Amino acid sequence: LFLSGFLAALAAICSFAPYLSIYYIVREILFVYPDMSLLNVSAISTWGWLALAGILGNIVFYFFALLCSHVAAFGTLYELKVAFADHIMQIPLGYHLTLGSGKMRKIMDENIESVEGFIAHQFPDFVASITAPIVMVIILLAVDWRFGLASLVGIILAFVAEFIGFGSGEMKEN
Repeated sequence: LFLSGFLAALAAICSFAPYLSIYYIVREILFVYPDMSLLNVSAISTWGWLALAGILGNIVFYFFALLCSHVAAFGTLYELKVAFADHIMQIPLGYHLTLGSGKMRKIMDENIESVEGFIAHQFPDFVASITAPIVMVIILLAVDWRFGLASLVGIILAFVAEFIGFGSGEMKEN
């Protein structure tokens, strides 16, 4: 599961390479704009290859993150089902008669299976959704600290507005 989170974070980092490459390509073009004969084609080609590598890295790292998270999820489901079966064997027979076999089957099939969705799919996405804003702010500050600072202020204001909206009684109830 930790390997899945690490790979998902790497995939999120790689997803920014195309955007960063486009920025530097546009910058190269704008520096020589009137006279395109001065354009550094090798630099543009390098940034293009970096963009492609970022896309491929995102795909590969995310694939392996999902692979690892699925292995962890199915291992966890196996362990939970075995533990539940062991627990059922320890319960007195009278409890089974009062509860019914349908409820036991529901616990075994549906409730334990619901863990799979979180571990296999939501966990890697959660790690990526935490990593991406951090990487974005770092890139913005590295490219132009003034623009990064202005964006950071905007992000903070957006979070404040969101928390104010969630602070109402109706939203808490929902």
